[in-house]
Amino acid sequence: MIKRLLLILNVLIPLITFAQTTTGSWKVYSRYTNISKMEQTPDKVYFLSSNSLYSYDKNTQQTYSYSSLNKLNDNYIKDIYYNTEGKYIVITYPTGNIDLLYDNGNVVNVSLIKDAVFTFNPDINDVAFMDNNIYIDTKYGLVVYDEQNHKVK
Repeated sequence: MIKRLLLILNVLIPLITFAQTTTGSWKVYSRYTNISKMEQTPDKVYFLSSNSLYSYDKNTQQTYSYSSLNKLNDNYIKDIYYNTEGKYIVITYPTGNIDLLYDNGNVVNVSLIKDAVFTFNPDINDVAFMDNNIYIDTKYGLVVYDEQNHKVK
């Protein structure tokens, strides 16, 4: 009986100690349930899950989580749109904030809609692309954004 107990302890103790993380370190477990939108680029697949953005690299088969801690300029992502000619993803937020995430990893923040003074929420309804312009449909009207100069026209 004692031999069995010692054998069980010898097997379980390494498993228990292996499960512990060092003090001060964090392990993030991403949630991939409830995927609401996917956009495919030549190298990656971007997807929204629970209002968070993730990318799956087709070459390395790794998943990357985007947040305001590592690349983005806001939280709680509303929608994403991919421009195949400009090679970037437009990330919209309920606050009216916009990020452009280029295929090379650069991020450009467009906060003009967010920073404008409104008596209502500057919600973004849709985004379209044509002639090096980004057309942003908002609650109050259409905003035309020059993707080359990163300015509103």
